[in-house]
Amino acid sequence: MMRAAAAAGLLALALAACGAGGGTQATAVPPTEPAAAEPTPAPATPEPATSEPATPAPTTVLTTEPATAQPTAQPTAPPAVVYVDAGRALARSGLDDLAELATLGEGVLGAALVDDDTLLVLREDGIERVSLGDRAAEQVIALDRPAVFGLFRPTSYGPVLFDVRVSEPESVTPFGMGTRIGSYDPATGAAQQIIAAPETLELLGVTADGGSLLTMPRGQDPAFGALQIRSIETGEVEESLDVPGEGFALVSPDVRWAAVSSRRYEGADGTGVDELLLYDLSARPVTARTVTLPQTGAANAGMWAPDGSRFFFSYGPGNIYELQGSYGLWQLDPVTLEVSQVTGVDVQSRRIDGISPDGFVLLRGLTVDAAVLVDTATGAVSETVVPPSAFVAGFR
Repeated sequence: MMRAAAAAGLLALALAACGAGGGTQATAVPPTEPAAAEPTPAPATPEPATSEPATPAPTTVLTTEPATAQPTAQPTAPPAVVYVDAGRALARSGLDDLAELATLGEGVLGAALVDDDTLLVLREDGIERVSLGDRAAEQVIALDRPAVFGLFRPTSYGPVLFDVRVSEPESVTPFGMGTRIGSYDPATGAAQQIIAAPETLELLGVTADGGSLLTMPRGQDPAFGALQIRSIETGEVEESLDVPGEGFALVSPDVRWAAVSSRRYEGADGTGVDELLLYDLSARPVTARTVTLPQTGAANAGMWAPDGSRFFFSYGPGNIYELQGSYGLWQLDPVTLEVSQVTGVDVQSRRIDGISPDGFVLLRGLTVDAAVLVDTATGAVSETVVPPSAFVAGFR
């Protein structure tokens, strides 16, 4: 029996062809500061501190859907990882089981497994739908500007959203990068472009009713401050929320929470202090709470559970841009703000690059083929292989 195809959360596709990490890793060059000494992990979880609420913002209340039951602790076989590498779509189970799904040729900039028989493929001129049965390919979206990289996001209500960076003339935008956001409906095969912006926008999520998109303006500065709620019909901004942070901003699939890395500067020398913040997006004004971590260090990447019930993150000594050691993969309960270790697997030399519908987090090697799948219900770790140059498309 095939597994559900689409992975909940972002499937990291950006810049893999150039050997750069995608997904949730921060990409800005951090300020230079001494690395923290590596302490011994402690299992205790201190009570959370509460930050002052953000400046009151608008009035719209986001539509959320109830969280489903927590995963059980019963042992589960890990899924196959579907990825595109060297012009081929492949499914990898464990270390040795490798199956070719389709030959795609050169020029692939990203991919997403929509269902067991359909793959969406991003190329410079647009997005193709590829049937894994007869391997027929058809363009479903033509882009007006050359694509540079992109990512796809499945939704709870059916369609798959795409977020593509395109090359723009510097006369149009100072950084030469624009954004195209749209959707593909697997049920009908229809695709549409919703937003064409001469700026860099990050697609963070979509409300459960499919009525609104969540985007965040991004620039050369890794700091950010505004989360935009846009009409999915027109792409126009309907509300702007004050959600300051630095590094990553990740919205839960039920659009209730935003997990945000942040850095504040203290003292005469401006020492950076890294924090993990949790914003409640259902409240007005939007409020932030500080997550208390048990050891000196930082969370520098993360991924929400498919039901939004937990936030998984890489944690270790160092800072939000680069870990200097590893405390393992941890989880946050957004309701209680309690944190706990899922497994002590090394996260310093690996990056989070997806989560399967049944809760397996993929951790890929930064420079080697070795990867692991972590069963977040049990903490069990299974080895697999994903080349650093590959685009992860999903799980089956």
